[in-house]
Amino acid sequence: MEEIADQAIYNDIRQAVGIESWDKAMTYLVDRNFLYLCGDKHYVLSSAGMYFLNKHVEKYSQE
Repeated sequence: MEEIADQAIYNDIRQAVGIESWDKAMTYLVDRNFLYLCGDKHYVLSSAGMYFLNKHVEKYSQE
């Protein structure tokens, strides 16, 4: 997560969807079963989560 959070493009995408912080982004995804916690700071993205992520990246790329 730290490597992702350090990249400006991912921060731009997170902000574009209106999520204030990476902690809130992770909570949002886990609460909706898009993402599963698999240990200390390790996550697995569900197929629904991948679809959700791809749609937001696609939308961001068009703007």
